[in-house]
Amino acid sequence: MADCDYARFTTRSGRAYALCRKVAVYALQLPAAILAAMQQEAATDVCFASEQSFTPVPAVCIHRRADSGDELPYSSPSESTEALQLNPSACDPSSTSKKRKRVVDEPPYSSPSDSTEASQVNPSACDPSSTSKKRKRAAGVPLSRHLRSIRREEEFAAHGHGANDKRRSKIATQAAVEGTDLGLKELPAANGAYEARREEECEGRAYTLDEAKALGLKVFHWDGRQPVAFVAPDDTVFMVLAGRPNDADYDAAASRVYEAFRKESDSVQFTGKYAGSRRGVFSVINVGVSRGQGLAEPVYLGCHSHEKLVSALLKNKDVQRMASYASAAFATWAPRTYNYYKTQLDKLFHHMNHLPRIFRRSIFPAAAFNLGPSVVTFRHRDMKNCPFGMCSIQALGKFDPTKGGHLIVWELGLIIKFPAGSTILLPSATLSHSNVTIGKDEERASFTQFCHGGLFRWVDYGFQTEKSLCESNPTLYAEVCRLRPQRWQVGLNLLSTLDELKCGGFDSGV
Repeated sequence: MADCDYARFTTRSGRAYALCRKVAVYALQLPAAILAAMQQEAATDVCFASEQSFTPVPAVCIHRRADSGDELPYSSPSESTEALQLNPSACDPSSTSKKRKRVVDEPPYSSPSDSTEASQVNPSACDPSSTSKKRKRAAGVPLSRHLRSIRREEEFAAHGHGANDKRRSKIATQAAVEGTDLGLKELPAANGAYEARREEECEGRAYTLDEAKALGLKVFHWDGRQPVAFVAPDDTVFMVLAGRPNDADYDAAASRVYEAFRKESDSVQFTGKYAGSRRGVFSVINVGVSRGQGLAEPVYLGCHSHEKLVSALLKNKDVQRMASYASAAFATWAPRTYNYYKTQLDKLFHHMNHLPRIFRRSIFPAAAFNLGPSVVTFRHRDMKNCPFGMCSIQALGKFDPTKGGHLIVWELGLIIKFPAGSTILLPSATLSHSNVTIGKDEERASFTQFCHGGLFRWVDYGFQTEKSLCESNPTLYAEVCRLRPQRWQVGLNLLSTLDELKCGGFDSGV
């Protein structure tokens, strides 16, 4: 060894020099090692597999309890009517909790398909933005962040939004509570509880704030931020003023969503059904999966005449953020109902994999862009929506919320102040609602998300019409008819009580 080399290895600076050389060599070899590891992971990790080779996995909670032989909810029952019975503890990860629990029944005939394939649910199989497709890492995004993003999306695909008990308890405890004398059982749900009864024809007009007050309605002052839970006499939470995140970026996002609404709508001439409806005279576009009256099966409302506008709004990151917040609020305040939505809709999108999900991180299969510039609804109910579920309404625009834009909930006799950027969850199928007019120089729009109850009926009947079910399986059809009157109460039992939300550890399954 030369003297200079010996000096390098026998002095402190020399040893540091040698260590630096080793680090440099390893650093040069690291990218190749990472690439090899990624290639090996891609060969085995399901999140990198193609959609065609993706193997569907059973839905969460589709299994049998070890302590009983009962079939759990939505597990593809056989011809036996036992499969239609109700299991109050399904999917409850904390069923041993000592807190008070509500006995929750499984909605009758929730999965009558004889095919075992129907119970194999791949929640991302039909999602055009799902992680089952190989996703390329965007330029400048670190690998670790990219992989975390994929894991989060996989977790959402499997479980959806779900606040843990501690967080849910904190939100429910800090929320304001408004008691009502509303009898939920008396709300106008249709027989079978897939939709609401037809409403009487209401006067097609909007009311000013003074006119609404003159009718005896009371103003409910709300800052648009603090959550407010409306509870029935039995402590059931049936409507929530869900507020908004305490984040200035979210406020800015809501403002940008309204600007996007205005920008897209200004470039289009709306006519016919897009220019107004029984709900009011304003431009509106419905998008998503629906099964309305007269449709043989669920279809995608693609709005082909305004496809470019719809595509731009669905891809808008701020619209997606607002959609995700509304879905998360639904999961927080009505976790059992949310899980019912997810279980049934996962089956639908798996069985009819040509139908797309409109938002990657929202449970709702359909939405309405009420574009404005003056969105003021008349008194109405959305009868086709799930009567025991919740729809989200998010106000947008530039208006004074103390003078107009309020949400009137007629059965409660309330005129609720509704600032732009805020979110309200309510059963729009059974509670009639409308808006207070705004000023002539003001602008208002809204973004709503919902789910038609006919989608659940389609799944419950084995992906067929009632007529087809009657012809193909008379025994099951007879059982469906027998249990139909019970379904409304079963749906109401999915709603949570305020005590459950505060205490945690309640049955979050369906």
